[in-house]
Amino acid sequence: MAAPKNLPDFKSGNKLVLILVLLVIVVIGTFYYFLKGPGVEQGEDSVYIDGQYVKMIRLDDISGGDSNGKAVRYTQDGKFFHEVVADLPPLKEGAHYEGWLMQTPTNYVDTGKLTLLNEPIYTLSLVSDEDYEDYLQVVITLQSDDIAQPDLHILEGYFED
Repeated sequence: MAAPKNLPDFKSGNKLVLILVLLVIVVIGTFYYFLKGPGVEQGEDSVYIDGQYVKMIRLDDISGGDSNGKAVRYTQDGKFFHEVVADLPPLKEGAHYEGWLMQTPTNYVDTGKLTLLNEPIYTLSLVSDEDYEDYLQVVITLQSDDIAQPDLHILEGYFED
């Protein structure tokens, strides 16, 4: 019985092609596995920064919009580092986005204004001699330029203890 005409004939040189394709897939998969880093899953909850894996959290929109972001914090060489990348809507005149680390609703630290990197991506980077590891909540607010305390909460996320 003859094989249908539209199926490949694996009795000839096509076996070699199939073996080579499978070999390439195995090699690519092996490189991908080792590039991810040994022993720690690099994904939504961790990222490799300055020679160490650090916890990365998601910032969720609590204002009813569709904004989002990511935040990290870590200590290295006696310095506290906090970084945020957020997808936020364009600002109106006289307003800006501000970052906050909160220990309680009345005990918080202003981490600075977010900087527009490339519409709609904003960033924030804090380097401090103070240790804010016990400030577990990250808040991004929409601020009027004349208000100094946390205003309208747009994004929030929490580091675990």
